[in-house]
Formats: sequence, structure tokens, C-alpha cells
Amino acid sequence: MTLIIKDVKEEFIKDFEALAKKTESSLSIERPKNDDFEQLRKTMLQDLKKPENRAVFERLKNK
Repeated sequence: MTLIIKDVKEEFIKDFEALAKKTESSLSIERPKNDDFEQLRKTMLQDLKKPENRAVFERLKNK
């Protein structure tokens, strides 16, 4: 039997791993690859959290 579960929150992965171990079955986890845009977006958001960059953003936002 094959059971496919999609779009599982990261917090439940440990529960599924425990279930697979308890039932002596195999578990395959596929995580979607972040595309280049998504990776760039995350990097830019992290960079924006720096105080010096945030100040520049606030100053430019008001113009």
C-alpha cells in the first residue's frame, strides 16, 4: 500500500517519521526546491531586518 500526503507542515514531519518507524514502513520526504526568485526574496528580507538597512528603507519610503 502507498500513502501519499502532500503539503504537510514542517512541525508534523517528526510524527510521520515516528509512524513510519512504528509500522516498519519506509518514508520518503520531498521538499520543494526554492526557485531563484524565492531565494533572493528571503535574502533581501533578511537584509532588510538589519538596523542600518531598515533606516535607509524608512527614509526612502517617505519620499
